[in-house]
This record gives sequence, structure tokens and C-alpha cells, in this order.
Amino acid sequence: METIKRENLNNKFSGHSSLSSIINDNILIPAKNKPWFVYILECYDESLYTGITNDLEKRMLAHKSGKGSKYVRAKRFKRVLHAISVKNKSEAAKMEYVIKQLERNDKITFFMKHPNLKF
Repeated sequence: METIKRENLNNKFSGHSSLSSIINDNILIPAKNKPWFVYILECYDESLYTGITNDLEKRMLAHKSGKGSKYVRAKRFKRVLHAISVKNKSEAAKMEYVIKQLERNDKITFFMKHPNLKF
């Protein structure tokens, strides 16, 4: 079973605490059934970036250090907004494609209304 507490996630991560302590304290995932995530983050220029990963902690740390993607490296990681858990990489990639076709406000609405919203 998996749970993530949204409470103070961005406040803790935007400061000096690593995402690992937040995620490790709040997620229980069997190693062999690790889910994929579709996530949306905000950059300092207020643009949004949508991506997929099977290791949310590692991916957010990569974005924060400038090694996650060229786009986020150029625009600079500000905070993670939302993440949705999906069953596999194929489902994650398809959802990512759909989200990337949406307008800014529709992207945020999509995440907020999704039944598998984790935070």
C-alpha cells in the first residue's frame, strides 16, 4: 500500500531538506511493484514541466541539481506541484503526452481531478 502526505512537501523540499527524507517518511512501496509517476513541477519563470519517473525522489533531486532535463535546467526548478501514480511506464508515457497537449490551467485541473492524485 502506498501513501504520500502532501503536507509541507514543497516547503521542506524548497528549503535545504532533501526530498528523500520526505518521501521515505511517507511512502510505503513494495520494491517489486514500484509504480510509475506522472508529475508536474513549476519552474522559477512560472512555466510548468510534466514528466514521468519510477523514482520520484531521484528525479526531483536530479531536477533540483540541474541534471533532470534541459528545459528544467534552463528554467530552474522551483517546486513539485502534483504527482499521479500509474501502473506502468506505458501508461505514464501516454498520460504525459495527453497532459503536454493541454493549456496551463487545464494541466493543473487534470492533476487535481485525477483519482490517483498522490499530492
